[in-house]
This record gives sequence, structure tokens and C-alpha cells, in this order.
Amino acid sequence: MFIILILILIVVLIVSYMKNNAISVKLKTFKEKGAKADAGQFGVYCYNGAQGKGKTYSLTEFVYDKPDLIVYSNFHFLPTIFNHYHNDIIYYDTGFNNLMKIKNDLDSGILNIPVGKQLIIIYDELFQDLMRGDKLSREVLDFLSQMRKRKIIFLTSAQYWSEIPITFRRFVRYQIDCNFLNLSLLPFSILVKVFRDGDLIKWSNDEQDFVAPIIETSITKVRKNVFDSYNTFELVKKVEK
Repeated sequence: MFIILILILIVVLIVSYMKNNAISVKLKTFKEKGAKADAGQFGVYCYNGAQGKGKTYSLTEFVYDKPDLIVYSNFHFLPTIFNHYHNDIIYYDTGFNNLMKIKNDLDSGILNIPVGKQLIIIYDELFQDLMRGDKLSREVLDFLSQMRKRKIIFLTSAQYWSEIPITFRRFVRYQIDCNFLNLSLLPFSILVKVFRDGDLIKWSNDEQDFVAPIIETSITKVRKNVFDSYNTFELVKKVEK
């Protein structure tokens, strides 16, 4: 009898909650075949940090550690990265016209991603270019909003996350704060990456800024093979420009 009363109370609470929150359950839909919504790993990843803090290393490490990739990149890796998983890497010149050509080639079928391959698009310092303003900026933002639907992983970087307007930040699925640590007792550096959920970014009175909650903090050894896979001189030239 006691158990029955508890069950009745639970049902009453559930019904009351549904009524107060205007929740309706469409029972007819449960008769049809179901599907599971899964965003997977797709979306925009933004690696953040001042110069020399590990954002480009982290971006390179992402490509270095994953097999079966087709990578379109606007900065050049060195040949050592090809010696690992032999991923296909295609280079394009920085500029929204060239980025939009990738989208158009996908839409027209010129670019087909084979089954079992993952498309990665890299555009270093994308938000810096967006903040300059361009007639294609709206098209670029529309493309960014389609990353999950298209099952694309888009990698970019930013030196100062706080300077990116919130309108642009909302396109980022994962905000990744990078920091190299050099400890005197170790003959190598440590990379600390703080992963934040961009979907849940909201205003913080304490920080006086929009803040995304932390998902994970990873600590890894800085590897020479990854360091030797990108051109630091090319990156310095871009900064100087």
C-alpha cells in the first residue's frame, strides 16, 4: 500500500510539472522508427593563447594524432607530419574566396569525401579576418553554422579570445585555452589544454565577460615529432604582417 501511494505521488508530481511547464508528449511519434540526434565531434574548434603558448602546436597535434583525414589548410605543415598517418593535406591560400571555394566544391560534388574519411578545414586566425570585415563574411558565418550538419571539423586559432565579439564566439563548439609550461625538473615542456563547451557560453558577473564551462583539462608531454611538423618561421611572418 505504501509503495502504491509513493507511485501515485510521483505520477501527480510528474503531471503537475508537465502542466506548469506546458509540456506535451506526442505519443503518435513513438510508434514510428526512431533516430538518435548525435552532433559527434563536428563543429568549430578554436585554440586560444598568446604567441608561443601552444595553440598552433595543439592544432597540429590534432591532425598528427588522427588517421583517415582529408585536411584543407591555409598554413603549411612540414613533411614530417606525412610520415605518421599519411593523411591527405591540401593547401589553399588565406582568404574567404578560397574558403568559399571549398564549400562550393562540396556542394557541387567536385569535392567528395570517401566513406571512412574525415574532412578537416583549417583556417588560422579566422576570427581576426572576420573582424576586419569582408563582403563574404556573412557567407563564411553561414558555412560555419553548417559544420555539424555537414560533419566537418573546422580548426582555427586566436591570440586573444576576449577580443572576439560574442556574435562570433557563439559559432565555436569547443573553446580550447592552451598554455605551455616549462618545468626546471623536466627536459621537455608540458602542454595544458582547457576545453570549454561553447554551446553553453553565458555572461559571468564575476568575470565580466561571457564564459563557457570547462569540460576537461588535459595535460600532455610536448613531443618533438609534432613540433617538427609545422613551420614556425611561416607563422612568425604572418604575425609580422
